[in-house]
Amino acid sequence: MSLFGHQMFKAAIISLATITGAASITVVTADVAHAAGKKNDKKSNKGGSKKSKSNAKSNRSSKNKGGGGAIARELGNLNAANANPAALRNAAPNSMAGKIYTYQQSKLAIISAENARNHSYTELYRLQNMSAAQIAAQFPNGDHAAAISAAGIRYNADTTIYSNAINTANQSLSALTNGQQLSAQAMAELNAILGL
Repeated sequence: MSLFGHQMFKAAIISLATITGAASITVVTADVAHAAGKKNDKKSNKGGSKKSKSNAKSNRSSKNKGGGGAIARELGNLNAANANPAALRNAAPNSMAGKIYTYQQSKLAIISAENARNHSYTELYRLQNMSAAQIAAQFPNGDHAAAISAAGIRYNADTTIYSNAINTANQSLSALTNGQQLSAQAMAELNAILGL
């Protein structure tokens, strides 16, 4: 508002006070009123923003709880995997806890068998790719070929053990779930509980 406009506005207020006999009049210009209105709007919007964030957080929390609940329901009796490790280890083999322990150990056996197979393969590969100088240094008696043969036998045996470990784990899982296939999410949750 211009200076002339301010003066005219104040004059009108003073004249109104004289006519009505008002004891006092608070002069508020349009600029001040506009600023006050913006401040109130800002407070209102800020409150709405906080409420919206709170609602979004609540909805997200409910969604997560619902997802976890669905997995827990799918696992059903398999939630016994949350039992104390000692309780699983000492459980009767045909009990749910016992079957869970058997499955856990069969999965660990796969890891052990795979490591052994990888080691024997690495050794077989090393022997097969030695230079003449390396062969002469390590096998001065000329038994390099025999070492390769032995390494090959070891690798084949470890491969068989690894394959059997996988079959055993599959069988223990089938016994655990009564042949029912778990979703990828439920399977991942079960393995995570068991430290696999």
